[in-house]
Amino acid sequence: MLRQADFEVRVCNTAAECEAEADREPADLIVTAILLPDVDGLELTRHLRALYPDIHILIVSALRAAGRAIQAGADSFLNKPISPRQLVEAARTLVLLGGIAPA
Repeated sequence: MLRQADFEVRVCNTAAECEAEADREPADLIVTAILLPDVDGLELTRHLRALYPDIHILIVSALRAAGRAIQAGADSFLNKPISPRQLVEAARTLVLLGGIAPA
């Protein structure tokens, strides 16, 4: 969805891969979930926020955890199910406009 909207996308399957990728080349936006195979996504968000305060972080999850996501340092939270259009609009809002995407 994001590639079709002209975003450069790098895919990571674990929090460890995401952290290594961010260390190698920081991104403008990280889209993550809460339930990751190796680390809680909220913990990943806290860690990334501490290291890279300028990276925008969007959490997408079926868990009702918007408040916890924002407290962990996410810029925005989308509750699944979401449409491709919602994801693209949230990404554009965060990256291109530098604002907080609607939840």
